[in-house]
Amino acid sequence: MSNLVGKTSWRDLVPESAPLGAAQREETEDVFLGTGTVTGAREDAIVVRVGDAELRAMVATSCLVVPQAGDRVLVAMPEGECYVLAVLRREAGAVRRIATDGDLELSAPKGKVVVASGEGIDLLTPKETSVVTGNLNLHAGDATAVLERLSYLGTAVRAEVGKLRVVAAELDGLFERSLQRIKRAYRFVEEIDQTRARQIDVTAETSVRVHAGNTVMTADELVKIDGSQVHIG
Repeated sequence: MSNLVGKTSWRDLVPESAPLGAAQREETEDVFLGTGTVTGAREDAIVVRVGDAELRAMVATSCLVVPQAGDRVLVAMPEGECYVLAVLRREAGAVRRIATDGDLELSAPKGKVVVASGEGIDLLTPKETSVVTGNLNLHAGDATAVLERLSYLGTAVRAEVGKLRVVAAELDGLFERSLQRIKRAYRFVEEIDQTRARQIDVTAETSVRVHAGNTVMTADELVKIDGSQVHIG
């Protein structure tokens, strides 16, 4: 196999001064290191051409980039086994995919993790996504959220927007106290506008106008109309 870079014994790689017992030195195996080209995949392994031979190889745990057809790879061959240790070269522009069978954790205990992309970032999972942080800052030119259900639990919400438009089939609100300060307010109700309260106080600086096809005003005890002039009819 012309691609083999050598037959190496672990005895040659580990210094005599290393803390290995005599029994462990006797159990070490000869390992062939070589380069090859991925030609395809079969079941849970990949096929690598090394020289004139096609070998069925497993992907080493340390090789996170998933090998694909056409890749130039580094191969280790202990007796009776074959492993792809690393992807050495891939066609320019081809996708690099990092995969693991189990959980994958990125950790920087004394630093921060930055994920940067010039084209975009997608987060995909069929299950839960959790974000736990002391502060969350989000900056975007445009944002779109499509949610079936949204639950928010918090102490306060503060929003400063230039324009807000809400379209909903139903809107229910339950408040202990509600305060609005509006320069101009317009309401257009197509069917029923109903207010029920223990007490209603309406104050206007200039005028109040009520107009309807029919107007009914009733009281259980007292109806009072007071003004410097009262016109009826």
